[in-house]
Amino acid sequence: MNHLQGVAGDIGRGITLITPDGERTFAIAPGDMDELNEDHIPEDIIAGASAFVTCAYPIRHHGKPIQKALTLSLEYAKQHHIPVVMSLGTKHLVDENRQQLMDIINKYVDILAMNELEAEALTGHSDPLLAADSALEFVDMVLLTAGPSGLYLCGYTDDELKEKPQIQ
Repeated sequence: MNHLQGVAGDIGRGITLITPDGERTFAIAPGDMDELNEDHIPEDIIAGASAFVTCAYPIRHHGKPIQKALTLSLEYAKQHHIPVVMSLGTKHLVDENRQQLMDIINKYVDILAMNELEAEALTGHSDPLLAADSALEFVDMVLLTAGPSGLYLCGYTDDELKEKPQIQ
């Protein structure tokens, strides 16, 4: 809490809406959260982190200070060899900002988290495993939630480093 930027108004509100069948969506009233500026990004905190975890939401408001704050955070993580984990947010965010997201993913992101709709918007593949495989061209690991199928954790490993299964 010592590193938060104070604001005069509301920082923002987020609401998760869940239907009786378990589908969920989010409603966000950003308030002043997009006013986070570069002066409040602590390089030493990022440099000492195990990972830098962020989401794609800061890119949605073009020209707001939070975009530059995100870029600086990503630069610090890259400079200090800190893995970057990014969640995509929503299908619409990906649809509307695909090229900018791809630029960020290619330059900074190590682990990409998304659902099947965001994955399809990003890769063009409706099959979650094909989408994850496509995303692995850009990142080292993919976390992909796919409705009732659950979570896919996807990555590469060298055959000689794989642990051999033990049958009992």
